[in-house]
Amino acid sequence: MNRRALIQSSALLGLFMATPALARAPEAKAKEPVVFDMKMIGLPIIREGRLINYIFVNIKLYLADGVRPETVQTKEALIRDAVVRTGHRTPFVLPDKNTELNATTLTAEVLRQANAQLGSGKVTRVEIVNQMSRRR
Repeated sequence: MNRRALIQSSALLGLFMATPALARAPEAKAKEPVVFDMKMIGLPIIREGRLINYIFVNIKLYLADGVRPETVQTKEALIRDAVVRTGHRTPFVLPDKNTELNATTLTAEVLRQANAQLGSGKVTRVEIVNQMSRRR
C-alpha cells in the first residue's frame, strides 16, 4: 500500500512540476533576415584619369520579408553590371587611400541599383563584408 501511494504521489509531483513549463508561451524568436551573398565585384581606383588599382569587394544584401534569394539571383548580374559601370564613371575613391573604397557611397549605390532592378523596398540593407586590394 505504501508503494502505491509513493508511486501516485511521485506522478502527481511530476505533473505539478511540468505544468509551469508547459503553461509558458513559446518564446518568440527574432526572425533571421534573409541574406543574399553577391559574387565578388572588382571596382577600380581611378585618379586623374589613370587606373591606379582594383579593389575586389564582397557584398551582402539583406532582403525584405517575402523576398526570395532566387529572385535576387536572377537579377544579380544586372546589379553587379550597374555598380561596375557607376564605379568606372565616378569611382568610389577615398581621398588619401589607394587600397580601399569609400564604403558609404558604395553601399548607397548598391542599394540604389538593387532596388532599381528588384523593385523598391526589396533590399533593406547592404553590408560590405570584405575589401581586397589587388596591389598593396
